[in-house]
Parts: sequence; structure tokens; C-alpha cells
Amino acid sequence: MVKIKYFVWSILAMFFIAGCENLEDTYSEYAGDGKIQYVGKCTDVVVSPGWERLHVVWKNSLDPNIEKIKIVCQAGDIVRDTFLEPGSTFCDFKGMKDGSYQVDVYAVDRNNKLSLSEPKYGRPYTYDHEMIRSFSQGIIKHFFVGNNVVLFMDIWSDNFVNFELNYTGIDGEVKSLPLTEEVFAQKYYLLRDVDVREEVFITREGLVQDCPDLIVFEPYRLTSDLVFSASFKGWMKERYWIDDLGTDFVNATTALEFDYDILSFEDILYFPNLEKIVFGKNRYLLNDEQILAVYGDGWKSVVTDLEKSEFVLGVAQELKNLKIERYHKHYLPETSTLNINEMGVPDLPVLPYLPTTGWTIANSQGEYIIEDSRYPLDALLDNNYSTVWMPKAHVTLYTYDLTIDMQEEKTVSGIKIVQAAIANAIDILPATVQIETSVNGYDWEMFTHVQSNTLGNGLGEAALFYVETPRQAQYIKVTVSDRVNTGIMNIALGDIAVF
Repeated sequence: MVKIKYFVWSILAMFFIAGCENLEDTYSEYAGDGKIQYVGKCTDVVVSPGWERLHVVWKNSLDPNIEKIKIVCQAGDIVRDTFLEPGSTFCDFKGMKDGSYQVDVYAVDRNNKLSLSEPKYGRPYTYDHEMIRSFSQGIIKHFFVGNNVVLFMDIWSDNFVNFELNYTGIDGEVKSLPLTEEVFAQKYYLLRDVDVREEVFITREGLVQDCPDLIVFEPYRLTSDLVFSASFKGWMKERYWIDDLGTDFVNATTALEFDYDILSFEDILYFPNLEKIVFGKNRYLLNDEQILAVYGDGWKSVVTDLEKSEFVLGVAQELKNLKIERYHKHYLPETSTLNINEMGVPDLPVLPYLPTTGWTIANSQGEYIIEDSRYPLDALLDNNYSTVWMPKAHVTLYTYDLTIDMQEEKTVSGIKIVQAAIANAIDILPATVQIETSVNGYDWEMFTHVQSNTLGNGLGEAALFYVETPRQAQYIKVTVSDRVNTGIMNIALGDIAVF
């Protein structure tokens, strides 16, 4: 039995050996005279972007059969290639257009066989590159004021190499102002005696991240385009009902009024014929020393960027003889060096208020809040600032539609909204109000030119809202929202009067 097993295993071993020999013969026939010989490939390929170029470096193989190096750079239909000596280890592709390029580095032997490659990718810096397009122009805003240019400087960067403002003087000479780090540090710069009929432009040289080349950027031309800030545009729309601050409005305006908080006054420099600005004329604060003392200076309108605004106002006073009238010490500090004509406290106009006998007022959130009997809702209709509406404090943030039914159609020219005049309402006065009118109680029309109208934050402060043309209405809807005070929600309002 053992002899039989040994014989079987011997036969199987012979078949296995024969099979291996046949496989080797087949492989040899397939490979030709010997095994396949691959061309030694280039390794450690690195592609670095430069100005309109790609810089490629690599390590060569030790293969003695290599006779040249081939580099192919391709992006879509754009193909650039070149052949180099076998010992070359770098290459520059110059004059490149914008695009993401695949770069392949091949070793080529005497039979023109190519090695395998390690594809790498790179994108050259060009004028179409977003990092080039977003590179600072050196200034963030400018104004032409007569034969002068006002510059608002950007923040200095170590990537700025050579910046110059080029212009023609009123004497006809071509001149340049080096925009040095010291000029940038001034933040604002007044360049005088410029012939604004000629081109004013900035030339720039600088560096961008990961690019070794000094870049000469395209010149940046200063135009007379009107680029208003959002804060300024918002106030012009609310105060003057202007949707488009175009040249017609700008050129025709000789006076501007500002009443509430604003980011900056810089955009007054766009108005070539501006003679006067007025601060706080339409903020009708109670001239009650006791009430004012409770609130301190918190009711005053502020300009967020005070430094910039004082510079702008000073330039306007120097170059345009701008007059500044100010009511109730709004916006500017007592230490301001500007020439300010103090106007005292504005008087609330005497207006023909409609009698409210028989009128009703409803609160859209009446079923969700608890009214305080000391401050009832109908106190809003008595035109008496010493009585106010203020529900009990709650934990849910509400918006209230306060709807007045005048019982019949009446001609409405304006509406007065008065803040509550009690000390415990300081932190819950509404900041804005929406006003609508209706003839039938179903179809509503916005009363002013904006949906959200600013309210002053002074105790007992009155705001007057006018309609362009008197209109017929039976219903008036006043919409206000809760304020948050240390986690508790509430609201307080003094009066709603119609005239």
C-alpha cells in the first residue's frame, strides 16, 4: 500500500514539473529574448507656480540607457512639451495661460521608449488668477473733491513692494505720490491740486503667497463712480425715499439730515454742491432733565467710525466750506475740533392730530400675553406720553401687530410714534416700527418708503412719519417686536397719534 502511494505522488510531481516548464516557455515566447526591461522613471516631481510660468523639478533615475528627458504640460487643449539632456533636473514653462495643468516627466531611452510618470498638477499665476484679482489696490475708497483726491488707505502688507499714485497736477506736470508704509499708516490722505480731468491711477508691484516672482499688476484707475456704503444708502432711502442714489440726486442736493446711528459720514464727499448737514433735527427728545439723567448719554446718535467721519467732515469744511448744524449734541464728542453750530433741542411741531374718541386698538398677541392694568393697550391712543402700554414680562419673543380702527375713512398725512417715558422701560423700547394702512382691513399698504422704520431710543422720544401724498384709511397697523432684557422679553410704547 505504501509503495502505491509513493508511485502516485511521483507521477503527480512529474506533471507539476512539466507544467512549470511549459509556463516558462510560454513566458519566454511572450517576452521575446528576455524579460521586459522598464525605463527608469524620474521621481520626486514637484511643480511650483510662478508668474505666467510653472517651475518643475525632479530626480533622475540611475538607468544608464536614458538618453533624454521629456516633460509634458497639458490643460485641456493646451499642450506644451520639451526635451532636455538626460542629466537635467528642472524646467521652466514660461508664457503660460491660466489653467490647471497636468505635468508629466518622462525618461526616454535610446529606443525612444518612455518611462512611467508621476503626474503632478500646477496652476500658474496670471491676471485671471483669483489671488491676483483680489490683490489690494492700495486704497479701499476714494473721492474727487474739486481739484483734490481723498484716499482711504488699505492696511499695509509686507507683500506690497512698490505702490505709486500717478496723476497730473493743475500745473500740467505729470506727478506721482509714492504710497509708502508711512502713507498707509495715516489711513486717510488728502492729495491736493490734481487735474481731475486727466487720468489718476495706481501702479503696483508686489508678491503673493507661494509665488517667488515679483508681480507687476495692472494699473488701477480711479473713477468717479458712486460707491455708497450700505449704511448710507439705507438712511437715504429711509429719510429721502431714494432707491437709487444716482448723479441727479447727488448733484441737486445742497443739504442732508442725519438722525440715527450710522456707520460713517464718508459718502457726503460724493455730493459736489453740498452746503450743509444737520444732525438730530428730527429726534424729538423730551427736554426733561430728570428723564435724560436716567438714560445718561445712551439716547445720543453715534457714528461708528468716528475717526474717519471727523476727517471727512474736516475736509468738507476746508474745501467746501460745509456748515454743520447739530441738535442735542448728537454724533460728535465735545472735544471735536470741527466748526459746529449748536442748535439746542428741536421742538416737536404742532400738528393737527385726529381725535381718537370711539377708536379701538387690538393686539395680535393679546391671547398669549398678560396685560398689566397699570399700562393698558388703549393708553397708546391718548396722545399723552406719561401713560404707556407695557404688558407683563414673559419668556417668549413676540412681534405685535397693533391695529387701530378709526371707525370710518379719514385722510391721513402722518403718524407719530412715541416711546414710553418711564424709567423701567429703558431696556425694552422697540428699535424699529413697521406702519401700514388699509381702507377695508384686508388690503394693506406700506405707509413709508421702507418696511422697517427707525425709532429713537430716548425715553418719551417722538418720531414723525409722513406719507408722500395724504391717503384715505380706516385702519392703521403698527408692528413692533419684543426686546430681550437679561433673558426676559417685553416691550413698552408710549403713543400712536395720527394727523
